[in-house]
Amino acid sequence: MATGAQITVLFGGKPASHDAAVGTGARRVVNMPAPSAVFVDRKELLADFASFSKQASSPVRARTFVIYGPSGFGKSRGAYACAEREFGRYDFIWLLDAGHDEALGLAFSRLARHLGLDESIAWDDLRDALWPALAATGRWLLVYDNVPDRDAVQAFLPRSGGGDVIVTTQGTDWQGYADVVTAVGPLPLKESVRLFQDFGIDSEAFATETAAIAKAFGGRPLDMLQAASVMRAEQRSPRAYLASLALDAENLPERDPAATPASVAAPGGAAGAAALASAPLTSVATPAIDYDDFRKAHPGAFGLLALFCWFGSADIPGDLIRRQAPEAAGDGPLAAALADAASWDEAFRILTEYSLISGEHDQIGVHDGVRAAVRALSDSATCATAVRMLAAEFPRDPTDTTEWALFDSLAPHATQAAESAAQFGVEPAARAGLLVAVARYYHHRDYLDRAADLFRQAAIGYQAVNDSSGESRAHAGLSRVLFNIGADMTAAEDEARTALSLATEHADRCAAALALAQVLRETGRFDEGHEVLTAVLPSAGLVGQASEVCLELANLARRSGRVGTALRDTKAVVEAMAREYGVGHPSTGGALRQLGMALADVQRYDEARVALEHSLELFTLATGSDSQEMSLKAEESLGTVLVRLGRADEALVMLDHVVTAREGATDRNLPNIAGAKARRSDARRATGALDEALADVEDSIGIFSDLGSDGRAYLTMPLVRKGPVLADLGRVAEGESVAREAVALSEESHGEEHLLVAEAYRGLAEVLRVKGDVDGARAASERAEEIVADALQR
Repeated sequence: MATGAQITVLFGGKPASHDAAVGTGARRVVNMPAPSAVFVDRKELLADFASFSKQASSPVRARTFVIYGPSGFGKSRGAYACAEREFGRYDFIWLLDAGHDEALGLAFSRLARHLGLDESIAWDDLRDALWPALAATGRWLLVYDNVPDRDAVQAFLPRSGGGDVIVTTQGTDWQGYADVVTAVGPLPLKESVRLFQDFGIDSEAFATETAAIAKAFGGRPLDMLQAASVMRAEQRSPRAYLASLALDAENLPERDPAATPASVAAPGGAAGAAALASAPLTSVATPAIDYDDFRKAHPGAFGLLALFCWFGSADIPGDLIRRQAPEAAGDGPLAAALADAASWDEAFRILTEYSLISGEHDQIGVHDGVRAAVRALSDSATCATAVRMLAAEFPRDPTDTTEWALFDSLAPHATQAAESAAQFGVEPAARAGLLVAVARYYHHRDYLDRAADLFRQAAIGYQAVNDSSGESRAHAGLSRVLFNIGADMTAAEDEARTALSLATEHADRCAAALALAQVLRETGRFDEGHEVLTAVLPSAGLVGQASEVCLELANLARRSGRVGTALRDTKAVVEAMAREYGVGHPSTGGALRQLGMALADVQRYDEARVALEHSLELFTLATGSDSQEMSLKAEESLGTVLVRLGRADEALVMLDHVVTAREGATDRNLPNIAGAKARRSDARRATGALDEALADVEDSIGIFSDLGSDGRAYLTMPLVRKGPVLADLGRVAEGESVAREAVALSEESHGEEHLLVAEAYRGLAEVLRVKGDVDGARAASERAEEIVADALQR
């Protein structure tokens, strides 16, 4: 694909820096390339965009201008030219790469960074904050480059007006959405002649040959550009170049290169569909450059190009390649090209002269068409070199926000190189380690589906070299991603058990056991989860263990009804973390949340409120999507406690926010939604909104019921609330029936001495009081207090 810097080397000029300042109040182009020294006019395209941009942007929705066509037909260059020609109409212009799976997420992180947003917040919150921040820049233009189809970018498209969008794509599914569709076709003959002239080639003296060359390549601009580059570099005439192609006349395309489809307005999609149908979908496969001849003539330059082609297509890190050359390059032509600065410069010059690369020395671009042709001639050793270079410099700590820009810049290259190496079967250990590092970052940033895919690939790589420790880490990572997605707890459990069976080191066993314990907790098997974690601990118990293990153990003790143990262990963890990390560290916040919930279990609500308020404060100040999730959990727990303290109005505001956030998340965790709604029903009931409270508990019951056996243990949560709500609504008999069902279910699921059983008895007592059964209510309350007293002794 073409990149933001690509035109600048091919056509001269210098791109704006990726780190250009914003918010200056002046007209500005932030990360688009500078005006080109050579550009073959697409007059109809430029005229249509000029007309489009002259119209005021809608304050309600962003208008969309789609540039459609096959690879190599100048979609990206056309978009850059449109933005450059009309930049005076916009205050802020931004290029977004959409050319691979995770591209747009990383591009939006970069955009958020430039707009001064906290990119560490959860993706859904970041996306919501981005559009108002973008609106503050004035009239904006976003260029989504190389979009596969509309579904791939749906979540990233603007949610408000105030600006315009350009999309370059090979997809045909924009009818009815785009305001204008422009189908980019072959270059007309006169433009092909002009392109050759701009390269110093006497195309008028060889008019017949120039026309034949244009016809040979179907007027595809990329091929025409490379043909012109070859003629200039090798001082060939169009006649000599044409003779070297050895064309078979029967293979020449029938389409007249002068027939360039025009752009059309497409408000209803019909005209746009016609434009898409008339656009060329293929071009002749005749290569403009004989890559085998090029390899023989310039072995060092070809070796360097082949290395570039195993990285991503945009912003290839030349500085990293040069740093790693002494360790990773080995012998042969590639090593010669990387031997010193002069050799690098010479190889770079040759590649630029032949229009095979673009950009600066540290931000190199290679078109996808070139990449495909060169990779076919490259070997596995060069691909392995790319993997080793990236593995040596890829950051490893996804919690370090100062490294996120480096993560963002290297992640596309790491996945491209590692996934390609898997096809060759080379560098299995290095590529697996690289994939795990990227997957952990994506997991931390909430790109969960892609993280899961990379963990799976890493497990296969470690298995190939019999690295059971590495395979265990990959399976444990996959389990935690699946746990966060929440859609398949059975798969998450299977991955965690596999990880535990493979683990040999203590740290790996703890990580696998923690992943398994979390799944067991989520599915209501608290005692089993506690046993799994306890089994991997040394005789010293919690001493010296990771904070996550300690917190999960205390949580499971609490959930399994051992409240005394939970309180004791959680207090010890809070004190230990405060000593190790400081009272203001997020890890301390996690311990405080657990302590607050344990205190609430035994109705020490004032103490619970203090712990939970401090926990929420710490998570609000922390970074990362994990901290955002923990902040929601702390807010949910605090809201529940405030209801018990008679502050239902405050609680309802908090719980409304939690439910809204959980329902609006891209990866919706259904158990979390159900739990939040059940707790919100307490606040709604306390404020007199009984119908709304009943709707919440019924929604919660429906979600847990749909989860089957995984949700059955949690049905107690909404059921214990439904009975009292029904009684308050005057449906006392129905409420009593539900309350007794809640008692029976809680005893069946958790045992007769569990705190959830005590909560069910309290709910029954409330219903019986409304009924007027004083003795029955007293007996239920006494049974609840007896269970709590016993739990404190355990």
